[in-house]
Amino acid sequence: CIGNYEITAQKVAASQSSYRPSFVASKAKILVVDDTDLNLKVVQGLLEPTRMQIDTAGDADEAIELTSTNKYDILFIDYRMPGMNGTELLKCIKQDESNPNRDTISIILSANVVKGAREMYLDAGFEDFVEKPVNSRRLEEILLKYLPKEKVQVSHSVSTNAESDKEEAEHGEHDSGLLSF
Repeated sequence: CIGNYEITAQKVAASQSSYRPSFVASKAKILVVDDTDLNLKVVQGLLEPTRMQIDTAGDADEAIELTSTNKYDILFIDYRMPGMNGTELLKCIKQDESNPNRDTISIILSANVVKGAREMYLDAGFEDFVEKPVNSRRLEEILLKYLPKEKVQVSHSVSTNAESDKEEAEHGEHDSGLLSF
């Protein structure tokens, strides 16, 4: 139900307030493609402290337009969209010899976690899979894994984050860090 989804997404977004990324990447540029405006706003808000340049597209047509005129470091593509789905969009980008993002790292965003889904997405040409709702720490892990190292500056708060995680574990506190896409 859409109403329940929006309420859940808003609650999850609110729970992100304690999340602090461990890096800054002001020269990195990513594209997030998702047909749900709330999801796009949440990811922009979550990643704002990283200072990354974030473009968003609400559908495959807009994504094709953006990828044909801009070069990105990572493409995050929602699987389920009206019209062209995420795997069809990626195929379209990769087949266009003039598209500057033919070889850009592409990460699928999907709630489809049935057995074999990850392999299906990897076989379709995605480099990785991120389950929805997205865990903010998992998102950071993916970004640090795939962003060009020369564009990432790890902040001094990394040890602070680790200490904070240790304190949370010792005191039974836990921030689920879930971000609903």
